Amino acid sequence: MGIRTNELMKSYLIDFDFYETIETNGQPQLESLKNSLPDKLVELIDLPILEDTNGNYLININRNKKWVNEGEEIDDYSNFVDQTGFECDHNKINLWDYQPNMEEYMKDHELWAASFLKQGLYFSLLLFNKISAIEGRVFKVIFSYGLSKFVDSVIRFHSLRIGESYIPDDFEKMSFVQGILTIDK
Repeated sequence: MGIRTNELMKSYLIDFDFYETIETNGQPQLESLKNSLPDKLVELIDLPILEDTNGNYLININRNKKWVNEGEEIDDYSNFVDQTGFECDHNKINLWDYQPNMEEYMKDHELWAASFLKQGLYFSLLLFNKISAIEGRVFKVIFSYGLSKFVDSVIRFHSLRIGESYIPDDFEKMSFVQGILTIDK
């Protein structure tokens, strides 16, 4: 597993006990990570990953279930730039949508920021572990995290394809308004 971050994400993670939290004796502590997530995110990570007729792998949310169940096909990915963009668009998980008590977070910005950083990191690791078990494909998980008036915490994933990328390969050297963490092999 290869984990890369841009400078902003490094600054967000500076006080986070990153490696001890994630690994003990080289093995991810997946169950303890899962126990730290809201129930809705645990339910989502426990659902199977879907595959559509075009070979896209999709997170098991309502719009994707409908897409797969109806056998939808797409010949032109230009609305998404490419097939990788399509997968990232359809595999977008905004942590805001999976929280049982957003009112509590809205009252305490520090709690909100710390919780979303931890949940985003943990969900990303669990998701990567899940999709890594799919035979014949290599995937990338992208976790973006930003602080402003609101906390923005989004996880996406896509299959790695030759000649396609959702974010530039040298994103660590680029200036972004959000912290970015990627996980791949």
